[in-house]
Amino acid sequence: MYATYNARAAAMDSESTEWQVFEKEFEELEHWIEQYEETYDLLRDEEDKMQELLDQKADAQLKKIQYAIELKLNIADDGLAVLEYQLENLEDKAFSAAESIALMGEKVDLLYDKVAADREGLDKILG
Repeated sequence: MYATYNARAAAMDSESTEWQVFEKEFEELEHWIEQYEETYDLLRDEEDKMQELLDQKADAQLKKIQYAIELKLNIADDGLAVLEYQLENLEDKAFSAAESIALMGEKVDLLYDKVAADREGLDKILG
């Protein structure tokens, strides 16, 4: 009877000890799971921060490209304005040259008419 009681007591102590070991291991597992979740959350936060930095870098590069394009467009517009001015100036000079040629043509016609009249007069005198 004492042997059975002692065996039961030993078994209960053994089961109790096993249960305590199980509870301790379970608590450690819960602790590791909490640490894992905290680490995972920290990792996610760092990934979010990194993505924000990458987005900021991309935005800065985009602004730089837009500025360069706007600057080139402004330079092109300024160059176009200069070309338009030069073309207008050339048109003015071409018009002036055409007027001068027309006036010279009129003078040549007048001189030709005068030479023809002078020749006719000389032919009458000499002839």
